[in-house]
Amino acid sequence: MMADLATRLDEMEAAIRKPAFRQSIGRANEVNYWVFDYPPEKELEVRERIEYLKHKNRKETDGFELVVFDLYDITIDYLERKNYLEKCYHFEKKQGLDRITAAVSNSMKIYDDDNLIVRYIQEHTPEDASRKSTVRFRGLLLSARARRRMFPRNWKSML
Repeated sequence: MMADLATRLDEMEAAIRKPAFRQSIGRANEVNYWVFDYPPEKELEVRERIEYLKHKNRKETDGFELVVFDLYDITIDYLERKNYLEKCYHFEKKQGLDRITAAVSNSMKIYDDDNLIVRYIQEHTPEDASRKSTVRFRGLLLSARARRRMFPRNWKSML
């Protein structure tokens, strides 16, 4: 049984505050990240908590800078820049969610080495960020079902 959302958010906050989470240690010397699945109807609650964490965090006192990448916003911004957003609405009505998800994923090169989301994160990570001082939310803050549709299983390895 899954713990309630508030408990899980508390656990996430406690985990990212631990220095061990922010250090590149482990079998492959990997950078840690947190993928947080939650029911879609809890979207507003999760967004509020993330905003709270962003405002609460102070690099000077906490020892790290919290950098949040909202993949939903990155995707919407991309679609707006390309003038695809309205086309996506119409395409989804005609073809369905699975087809539009595949089309957007292909357009953003989600399955390619030059993935546009990975590139965005790389370009927008603060220059003074080090693996030991910055926590990056690289996980997708969407429901598990939506995440599986938007991104392949191996997309995290591209970061």
